[in-house]
Amino acid sequence: MGGYLDYFRFPYLKYLVDQPSQGYGYLFRSTYRPDKTKTWTVQVFHEQKEKNIPSRLSRTSFVTKTERSGAWAGYSRSISAIYFLNSRAYYARFGYRNHAPSQGFALIQDVRMKLWKVTLTGRLAYFHTNDYDSRIYVYEDDVLSAFSNPAYADEGLRIYALVRYSFFRHLDGWCRLSRTQLFNQPTVGSGLDEIPYPYRTDIKLQIRYQW
Repeated sequence: MGGYLDYFRFPYLKYLVDQPSQGYGYLFRSTYRPDKTKTWTVQVFHEQKEKNIPSRLSRTSFVTKTERSGAWAGYSRSISAIYFLNSRAYYARFGYRNHAPSQGFALIQDVRMKLWKVTLTGRLAYFHTNDYDSRIYVYEDDVLSAFSNPAYADEGLRIYALVRYSFFRHLDGWCRLSRTQLFNQPTVGSGLDEIPYPYRTDIKLQIRYQW
């Protein structure tokens, strides 16, 4: 069981905030382990801070209070020395003061398998949010020294598979395939990163040799 409480203040302008601002946030997390193979986890958080109101909500530009909150619950289990499962459900909510909030959720199933020289990690996720404001960030396993924490937004599926193979004592290899499929958007991304299809697929390959 643990958590934190933060208060912050910015005496100068910053990105998307055109005046000095302040806010606070808190998080609480509790974990229950009935035995060595099972774990239940619940986490809630809330954050209030100030931000420019977007033009789609007001013709007049000004800084207003925003609130972001959410929760997730998870259950993980080691079925054997080979298989490990992790199931989670997320809920997110974001709103500008005096405006209807944006909401969303995500359902995630992870699996990990370790057999001989191969370690396989995979995920299947379904997400549905009103818009990008209620996006949900979820950490993903990646190749060595890489960090992946994509935003799940709109409605769609997210899948990935990561394979690690130990060729011998000094040589290891990784291969990662990920795909995002949107159901109600004709494109993925924006600007120079935009793809004219409702899906995006990424492939990573990595080899490490240790002297």
